[in-house]
Amino acid sequence: MDVEILAVLIGKLVKAGHPVLICMGNGSSAKRACDDLQAAADLLLPIFQEHVLLDRTLTYTDLDGLVKTIKHNGFWFHLDVGVSDMDQIHRKG
Repeated sequence: MDVEILAVLIGKLVKAGHPVLICMGNGSSAKRACDDLQAAADLLLPIFQEHVLLDRTLTYTDLDGLVKTIKHNGFWFHLDVGVSDMDQIHRKG
């Protein structure tokens, strides 16, 4: 994955006000490809901070009609770990 291109695309999405889900892979049964989660986080976290997606305050009304406020990030990282590569994760750590 080209994290610089990812950062540009994510920047456009968050600028438009969209929450973001980033799906990355750490090994697979076919190609054993590993995305660089740390590099992506290093580039994306400043973008998320700039667009107030870290610890943003959300107000909502629950099913009982009570207004509640929570702090929540406006982005999610999903790391898909290839089961066949679990021994590699142990060795890398």
